[in-house]
Amino acid sequence: MTTVREFHRAWGPPTPLHTLPGRVYIKDESSRFDLNAYKILGASWALHNLNLVPGYTIVTATSGNHGRAVAHAARKLGLVCHVYIPAGANPIRVARIAGEGATLKFIEGDYDEAARQAERDANVHGWQLVQDLVRPGYEQIPGWVIDGYSTLFAECEEQLPEPVETVVLHMGAGNFAEAGWRHYRGQARVIVARPARGNRTLDCLTVEDVSTGLLQGVEEYVEINDDDAARAVEYLEAHGISAAPSGAGGVAGMLKLGVTGPVHAVVTEGKLTA
Repeated sequence: MTTVREFHRAWGPPTPLHTLPGRVYIKDESSRFDLNAYKILGASWALHNLNLVPGYTIVTATSGNHGRAVAHAARKLGLVCHVYIPAGANPIRVARIAGEGATLKFIEGDYDEAARQAERDANVHGWQLVQDLVRPGYEQIPGWVIDGYSTLFAECEEQLPEPVETVVLHMGAGNFAEAGWRHYRGQARVIVARPARGNRTLDCLTVEDVSTGLLQGVEEYVEINDDDAARAVEYLEAHGISAAPSGAGGVAGMLKLGVTGPVHAVVTEGKLTA
């Protein structure tokens, strides 16, 4: 049986780990398989495990990187992909999803409404729903997504020059932080950076909204806002690392707490450019 690490080796090389002053180690996902974000690790592993025949139709809802990741993996595997996108989604992200050959359906409403419509249409047409959020009764595919993210942390183990004492993880919807928590628990202090409500650029949820059953063992959180994310982007740019504010949450938390090295964080998304 192919392991997740072996599977991803066939997709492309590891992303770099940057060593910054103060024994700060930054994993840089802005170049992951030329897709600018880490989410392809989860989407590709989930579709691999579904083992769908070429030509089968899958559907997902997204406001950005998850949709592009699913569309890219679907194209590589010969699958038909429909992506449901809420009104107001970032136009650069939308263009990148379209560039992967997916059929786009724009939904009046927010992400939740797009997800509900995607699920309704999947049931009507017999399509495979591929979402990354865990909820009661829909756990296996998001579980594979989390497992796919383990590749990132396995690469870190190979790249880090020393064991780290602290890891600061961007929460997102919980899947990424859950993967990091599973990897580092018992080995390092794990802190999850969660966004304050009303901060739009961070593009992730608060701990009250996190996917069902995730992050149950995490005890340390740091709340970050848009200003914290902007400072993190400036800090990273000063060291030659491209990051979108939404991809700099872990670094924002690290800087806000003033954590000293050896410390590890991940840039989950590079800067968005047209």
